[in-house]
Amino acid sequence: MRIVKILVRCVMLNQTTKNMHPKRTIKFDPLDTKSLHELKNTNFPETNFFVKPFLPEGLTILGGKPKIGKSFFALQLAYCIAKGINFMGKFPCKKSNVYLIPYEDNERRISNRLKESSYKNRMPKNVLIPKYASRFPQIKKGGYEALVKIISKKVADVIIIDTMVRFLGDAGGKLNYSEDYEISAKLQSLASMKHVSILLIHHTTKKESTDPFDDLQGSVGYQASADSLVVMRRIGSDCQLGVRGRDYQESYYGIKFSSVHKKWKLKGDVVEYGLSRELQTILKIFKTDHKKEFATSEIQKLIKDASVQNTSNKLKRLTDKELVIKSARGFYKLNLEKYPEYK
Repeated sequence: MRIVKILVRCVMLNQTTKNMHPKRTIKFDPLDTKSLHELKNTNFPETNFFVKPFLPEGLTILGGKPKIGKSFFALQLAYCIAKGINFMGKFPCKKSNVYLIPYEDNERRISNRLKESSYKNRMPKNVLIPKYASRFPQIKKGGYEALVKIISKKVADVIIIDTMVRFLGDAGGKLNYSEDYEISAKLQSLASMKHVSILLIHHTTKKESTDPFDDLQGSVGYQASADSLVVMRRIGSDCQLGVRGRDYQESYYGIKFSSVHKKWKLKGDVVEYGLSRELQTILKIFKTDHKKEFATSEIQKLIKDASVQNTSNKLKRLTDKELVIKSARGFYKLNLEKYPEYK
């Protein structure tokens, strides 16, 4: 009898606590509006970046071909965020706990990578990996609820999922815009509301597009709801890192993987890395004979372009980026101010 009374009191106490802290529900009213004038004069806090400028709170997708070094990139990123130091010596990181889900790497492989890396003796304790990471549930089989638990328990502010395909499982990869958008929008909404960052490691297609961000596998539904997109593309022995987001300017960087230190290094802000293959081919012609002035028709013949107009449009893109200069006579030549090594 005494046990029953205690249970009743516990239930009553629990109900009283709930009444003291009722859930706040916001009812939508289509007539409750704000004018553009009000919005213009409203001061909002600046975007919260965990890695400035390409990893804001919300959803980020990082793509690249298999074996390009995405997992090393993610591990290095986790290390820098956990320590609060600049990523690749340039990009400021906000010190935060990181939860890394390496679906395709077992503990032995990760341990070996850490032992081979230049930061093997300085690995922080606030980068966490779940035991048996390969068994982390897929999004429709408890994975989403697992993320909610990690975030609500404040285990980490940055969650890195490697790879997106393994996490989505049957829910993704069907090239269905509405389904892909719904899935990524759900993750984006969760991350934004809780002021955390979710980074999905993804693959790019075999065939390279003019726009590097079009290389991301799947429909553009994933991209549409993401706050930030990061694409790695091999350029010779180096790599281009393209970043595009809602709250920052699209940029391209040259990066290179050090096989000695097992980490990525920045080569510089290189606008040339953002060029299509065709524009790079044209630029190579100018570099080969950097003192010569070329006519549009001459470039057209060298690249076997369909028309002079097409070639003219491509040359205009190069002049807009100030990589090529147009002379008074209508000829083009390499801008030596951008390439001092050819002076």
